[in-house]
Amino acid sequence: MSDYPERPPYYAMRYIRWISESGISHEIGVNGFAVLVAVVAMEDELRYSRPPNFYNDQLARRCGLASEHALIRARKRCEAEGLLVYERGAKRNPGVYYVTGFTAPSAVKAKATDQDSLRLAQGNRRHSAAKAAPSIPSPMPMPKKKPEPTFDPAKMDLPFSSDAFREAWIDFCDMRREEKKPMTPTAAKVALRKLLGWGEAVAISSLENSTANQWKGLFRPDKQRGQAGDHEQRTPPTPPPRHARTDNE
Repeated sequence: MSDYPERPPYYAMRYIRWISESGISHEIGVNGFAVLVAVVAMEDELRYSRPPNFYNDQLARRCGLASEHALIRARKRCEAEGLLVYERGAKRNPGVYYVTGFTAPSAVKAKATDQDSLRLAQGNRRHSAAKAAPSIPSPMPMPKKKPEPTFDPAKMDLPFSSDAFREAWIDFCDMRREEKKPMTPTAAKVALRKLLGWGEAVAISSLENSTANQWKGLFRPDKQRGQAGDHEQRTPPTPPPRHARTDNE
C-alpha cells in the first residue's frame, strides 16, 4: 500500500479523542470503535512508518471480539463511514489497515485542545499537575495495631523465693512453651496459687514431675495421675465365704 499518509506526532491520541468527541462512535458501535483504536495504536507503535497488517483472528483478539464474523461486520461499518482503509491480503497473507477521516481542520482543533495531554506524554508534568486533582481519593491508611506485650511467666512474683523453686517453675513454663501450650497470665496465676497452698517442697516436686512427664497440669506428688486420691480406686468387696457342705446335706 503505497499511499499511506504522513502522520503528525501523537496522531493516535488525537484520532481517538476526535472519534470519542465527534459522536461517530454511535454510528460504528462499540466493536467498530475497538477496531479503530487497535489499528491506530499499532500505527503509533510502528511510528507511522508503514500501515500495520493483521490476520482476522489476530485483530479480533486484539479488539476483544468474540469471532472473526464480528470483526468483519465492524470493519465494514468503519469502511462505510470513511474511517478505515482496508486492503485484503493475498492467500495466507495478512490484511493491511490504516485509519482515515481525521481532517486537517479537526487536527488543528484537536492539537489546540490537547496541550495538557501532550505535555504529559512528553514528560512535562509541571503544568498539568498543578491543576489536576486525583479522580479517586487516596484510601485512608489503616491504623497500625500496637503489638501486645509478650507475657513471660518467669518474671512473675513467685510465692517462694528459693532458687530451687524458681528453677523448677521456669523449667515447667519452658516445657509448656515447647509443647505449644504456653502459660497464659490467668493460668499462671491460678497455678502459683495452687502451689502456694501445697507448700514449697511439695510444689517443687509437683513442678519437676509435670516437667519430666510433659504434663500440662500440676498434681500433688501423693495424688499423681492414675493413683489413689486423684481418681479414687475402689477395692472390690471380698465375696462372702461359701457355705461349707456337710455330710447331712
